[in-house]
Amino acid sequence: MSREDIKKNDQNYYDHLDQSEHDESHFDLHRVESLLQEYKDNRDKWNKEERTKELDMIEEEIKKQKMLVKDRVKPDNIPEKERLSNISEKVTDQVFGIFEHTDSFDEAKKFLESYYQRGKVDMTYGRAFILMCEDSLLAKAKDEYGNNEENEKLIDFISKKNIELAKEIMSDDYVHLLEDEREFLLILMKNNKLDLL
Repeated sequence: MSREDIKKNDQNYYDHLDQSEHDESHFDLHRVESLLQEYKDNRDKWNKEERTKELDMIEEEIKKQKMLVKDRVKPDNIPEKERLSNISEKVTDQVFGIFEHTDSFDEAKKFLESYYQRGKVDMTYGRAFILMCEDSLLAKAKDEYGNNEENEKLIDFISKKNIELAKEIMSDDYVHLLEDEREFLLILMKNNKLDLL
């Protein structure tokens, strides 16, 4: 979801801090890992359609499992939700604003680095960053530049930094899922399948 997608809703960031409809009983920390292993074990046997279907399934599972963990840290009272909503708007404007003012990975990297560092120091900022921007940044990075190599460098950087930030402010479960997601992204980049994101 991009900054524009988030802002389409009059409730803005507030609604995005609601709990998802996923049931915690569906949480399985190792499900993504096993799907990735299944893909690696069978990719040479499967045809293109089967590989694509499996990659789609892995992506959906990553999203679901990450949402379940994010639900655990979403605010459960109205004042905290309103506070985080206001901060989320500022964070999202800052983070996505860099793409309007930069033309290359190297330029964007400098700005993004400062936001990731701030997220490690300011826990509320970091939490808003993870809850609102982390997934959207990866989706935006896949086609931000005309050069696929630049896009891949951006995805690689964002993925590494998401893990670093999560190690500071999120649970071990979330870090584990981001590491699985990174492995998935590396598979996509190796197979030139970023369009699946």
